Amino acid sequence: MTSIRRLISNVQDINSGSRYEVIILPPSALRIPRNIDFYCQKCTVPGVQMSQIDSIVYGQGRKIPGIRKSEMTCSTSHMFDYKAENIRFIEQWFELITPSGNKRVNYYDNIIGSMEINVLNNLNNPLLKIELTEVYPVKISELGLSYTNEEYLPIDIEWHFRERKLYRRNSTGDFETTSLNEGRGRRN
Repeated sequence: MTSIRRLISNVQDINSGSRYEVIILPPSALRIPRNIDFYCQKCTVPGVQMSQIDSIVYGQGRKIPGIRKSEMTCSTSHMFDYKAENIRFIEQWFELITPSGNKRVNYYDNIIGSMEINVLNNLNNPLLKIELTEVYPVKISELGLSYTNEEYLPIDIEWHFRERKLYRRNSTGDFETTSLNEGRGRRN
């Protein structure tokens, strides 16, 4: 009977990669009156890469592992909502970073927010949480308008962040943290 329960719990935790939620917490200076549903259609979570160093010590050269590095950008794709609140929200964030008519960038602590990406199982319970800290938008893609376009209008946003924290669910249901900060891995 125990193996059947284990099998059922494992099947419930299988993820197809299509169940996730993106929670964007803007800087408090934006003063958003209510939560905006971003209709996130696609999210690209940054990976980690190991650099390689050429080494020639007595004989034939070879590549040896260097340091861990991570791209400090994340991209999301959202559906354009009928009131254009999501793009207006991002435009307000850009305005906060660099006000119009002014070439000065606002104070860093005033422009950063955070982002949480929850990868969900088939029961919509989080399997993995990815927390990005010191987040701000760096690019909004162009909008492709067309009379022949029968699909929704996507808005692609590129974000910069400082640190990525991974929270994995352990066997007791609690979350363990693993932090990857600027390429250095450490366990908390």
